[in-house]
Amino acid sequence: MAEGVDLPSDLRRRWVSANAAWALVSAGCGFAGYFLRAALDIESAETGSGARAFYIAAETVLSIVSFTVYARLTADVLRIILPALPWRSWIAVHAVIGLMFGLLVGLVMAMPTEGTEPMDWSDLPFTAFVLVAFAGLGAAIGAAVGGVQALVLRQIAEGMGVWIKVSALSASVSSVLVLGAQIIAPQGNRLIEELIGEAAVVIAGIAAAVVMLYALANLRPKTG
Repeated sequence: MAEGVDLPSDLRRRWVSANAAWALVSAGCGFAGYFLRAALDIESAETGSGARAFYIAAETVLSIVSFTVYARLTADVLRIILPALPWRSWIAVHAVIGLMFGLLVGLVMAMPTEGTEPMDWSDLPFTAFVLVAFAGLGAAIGAAVGGVQALVLRQIAEGMGVWIKVSALSASVSSVLVLGAQIIAPQGNRLIEELIGEAAVVIAGIAAAVVMLYALANLRPKTG
């Protein structure tokens, strides 16, 4: 694959479609987590530790499923560019990422929030600060994930530096889009907030895939 962004249109379409399909799965897992939190009354301080532990475990499983689906869908596209892609390692690495991410999300979301006040997004300096912080956090997470992915890809491909940098950029963009949706969502109706949030996850997933096209175009099979 020649260096640059001149990808065949069919390959671009397949990459974005694969990521869009994964984003829908991710949103579905997000809804499942939302309804489980509601069913277990996780927001209440009176909810027992057993229910919280069950929720954390369920959130972890959902995350593993989501990341495994991502790995499976993207492997099909990557193997067009990199026929020697070790797809079992690619899937295994993403399952581990899903495990760690799910545990983190589960632990955070299992905290009781009953009685807490919603964020005041009308404070523009505060909102701008949070957006910048989220962009930076997203970039750090994207670079970390891209670096782990590169551990698999570098065995058979060149272009890992670009892959990690663009991964950071794509995660930063998607983080800002998801947070932006939460900022504009009407406060007070959790279901509406969740609907808007998961719609943003889908849009952010597609946007991230478009950004990653540049990294995809810079992947080249190792020749020696």
